[in-house]
Amino acid sequence: MLEMLNRRASLIVILVLLVPYYQTYGQRSISKGPESTYFGYYKPREPTSLNELPDAIRRRVEEHLKARLGDEFYSKLRLSGGQIVDFSELYRVEPEARNYKWKIFAYSLNFLLAEPKKGIKAYHARILLDSDGNTLQEVDLPWIAMHPEKASIISLGEARRIAAKHKFPLSRSNVEISYNTERDSLVWTLEYKLKGSRYSWVDRIIRINAHSGEVISIGNAERSY
Repeated sequence: MLEMLNRRASLIVILVLLVPYYQTYGQRSISKGPESTYFGYYKPREPTSLNELPDAIRRRVEEHLKARLGDEFYSKLRLSGGQIVDFSELYRVEPEARNYKWKIFAYSLNFLLAEPKKGIKAYHARILLDSDGNTLQEVDLPWIAMHPEKASIISLGEARRIAAKHKFPLSRSNVEISYNTERDSLVWTLEYKLKGSRYSWVDRIIRINAHSGEVISIGNAERSY
C-alpha cells in the first residue's frame, strides 16, 4: 500500500497541466497557455481576481511584479487564473501530500499578456508564492525594470523572417514563445522535422532572442515517440 501511495505521489508531483504553446505551421498568432498543478482528488480554489487574495498577499504580489516589470508593463497584464491551496484540506484529501519532495505553493497565479500586433494572442506568465507571499518561482517574464529594452518584443512575423534567412521552411515550421531563465529573456523558437520516421526523427531548431532578434542557437535535436 505504501509503495502504491509513493507512486501516486510521484505522479502528482510531476503532472503539470499545460495548454499547448503553439499552433501549427503558418500561424499568424500564437498562444502560450496557463499552467496548473494536479493534486489528485484535491481541487484548489481558482481565483478570478487578485481581490480574492488576502490583502497582504495581494499587495505583496503587486509590489513585486511592479518592481520586476515596471508600472507600465505591469499595467498590460491581467490575472488569467491560478490556484489557492488550503493546506489543511489538501492534507485531509491527500494525506500523502505531506511527503512531497517539493515545497507546495500556497498561491499559483497566471497573468495574461496579449500583444496581437506582435502575433502574440495570449501569453500566460505564472508565479508561485508561499503562504507569506514570498516568491517560490519567479514570473515567466524578464526583469524589465532593470532592463527596459526587454519591454520590447519583436513580432512573430519578424521571428519568421529571421528563421527564413537561415533556410527554415516556414510552411512546415512550428513556432513557440517562452521565457528563458538563463538569459532572462523571452525567446522565439521555430522547429521543423528534418528527417526520420513517425516514431523517431530529427528536428531542426532555431532560437531567437525575442527582444533583440539575435539568433541564440541553431541545431538539431533527436526526438522519439
